[in-house]
Amino acid sequence: MSKVINFNAREFGLDKSVTNNVGERVFITTPLGTAEEVWEIGDWKWSWSQIAAVMTLQKNTDYLLRFAMLGGINDTGDAVSQAVIYATDGYDTPEQGYEDRQIYALDKSRYQPVLSKSDNDGGLLRLFEIPFNTGEHEHYKILFVAMHAKASFCAPQEYSVCEPLKDLTYNEWWEIRRKLLNGQNSRKDGLYADMSGTNISLGSIQKLLREMPSNAYIDLSGCNVYVDGQDGGDEHSDGSSDEQPEAKDESSLYTERQLADFLKNLGNGAAVTKRFIINADDGETYDIGASVDGAIIDLSGSLLTARAFSMVAGKLGDGCVVKMTDMTVTADGIDNMYPCGGKSDGTVIDLTNSMIPQRALELLNEKGGDGFVLTTDGLKVK
Repeated sequence: MSKVINFNAREFGLDKSVTNNVGERVFITTPLGTAEEVWEIGDWKWSWSQIAAVMTLQKNTDYLLRFAMLGGINDTGDAVSQAVIYATDGYDTPEQGYEDRQIYALDKSRYQPVLSKSDNDGGLLRLFEIPFNTGEHEHYKILFVAMHAKASFCAPQEYSVCEPLKDLTYNEWWEIRRKLLNGQNSRKDGLYADMSGTNISLGSIQKLLREMPSNAYIDLSGCNVYVDGQDGGDEHSDGSSDEQPEAKDESSLYTERQLADFLKNLGNGAAVTKRFIINADDGETYDIGASVDGAIIDLSGSLLTARAFSMVAGKLGDGCVVKMTDMTVTADGIDNMYPCGGKSDGTVIDLTNSMIPQRALELLNEKGGDGFVLTTDGLKVK
């Protein structure tokens, strides 16, 4: 029988040998509804982060390292998440022990978990068990690593406790995520809200965004959006109205002010598709809120002013995926664009077959940080 080592957050700390560590030990409510102390490490940038524990074990003994991991995955498939085990005694130098380390690749489930479940919020909860033998060593160091995606490491539960959660492998998760990225999400698992072709107030959209889970896919294509209490009749508390507004020639018509309100209510991990037709206004500066990380935004076929385009660019944080194919950006507001804000790491933007002013494109390029990907096939720059 192997001796079992169950992950205990209190036994780990940020590894002092790493200079750019990102992480903290926090209590969370797990997908099983239990309160657990976990280590959350890594970010959407490229900070190599790791936690470490030093243990004294019995020589020539079989051990089983058990732990659970939430996250550790991203949309670009280049996240790093690892478990590392190595002895620190019995070598001429500590470096020799490290060179003889055992690395287990957890990203994409390349090292197979014993359980892989949905975390009920569009992500994965995976339980790993790693067997190893101590040999002639008794002092060991165990590391957990994350980069370019946030990962939470916590104590494992028994198999039976995890049974109520839906089985979901990494490949199945990626297939769902791929459909989200391509705007082809299947209407299951509560991830889809179809509001296409409806008359809806801006306030109702904002309420919907607040109440939908962070991984939601919201189809607002062809909506007639009106400002609450204006052109839309008297609103009831549920967002409905006695009298629907007369349909405009272009049902996606927005002002820059309305776009700002829309952007302000986007949160981290939001997934939204919308064909915007933006009219220029008086150039007032609007609050678009803080930048968002990990958002999926599909603006294909939109017509934006340069100023509206800069508002979208300024909203992008790390790890966003933005589809702007077949889009036209006019020169309206070119001298009054929003600053691009801080650089975005790991952000992917597709401008295939679009038309955009040179200065707006330069603004977008200023936004690009580490791992920034910009696709420009068929792009026309004016």
